[in-house]
Amino acid sequence: MDKQSNDGDRVYLIAESLAQEFSLFPSVAREDALPGLFKRAQIARRTKRLKNLDIDSYIEAVVTPAESSARTPAPEVIRQLGAVQSEASDGPFHAA
Repeated sequence: MDKQSNDGDRVYLIAESLAQEFSLFPSVAREDALPGLFKRAQIARRTKRLKNLDIDSYIEAVVTPAESSARTPAPEVIRQLGAVQSEASDGPFHAA
C-alpha cells in the first residue's frame, strides 16, 4: 500500500508541476490587448465614483442598466470576442 501511495504522490507532483507551466491566459504586455476592455485607470476612477454613491444612485447607475432589455446579451458579446468552439445555455447560464 505504501508503494502505491508513493507512486500516486509522485504522479500528482509531476502533474502539478506540468500544470504550473501551462497557462490558458498567456501574459499580455499591452493593456489594450482585448478590444473593448477598460484600462486600469478607467476602472479605478469608476470604482471610486461608485463607492461614493448613495444606494438609490448606485441602483440607478449599476442595477438598472444591467436589467435593461436593450442591453446586448452576453452570448452575443462572447461571439464578438472571437471564434466560439462550443456553447451551452440553460436559462440564465451560458457557457462558451
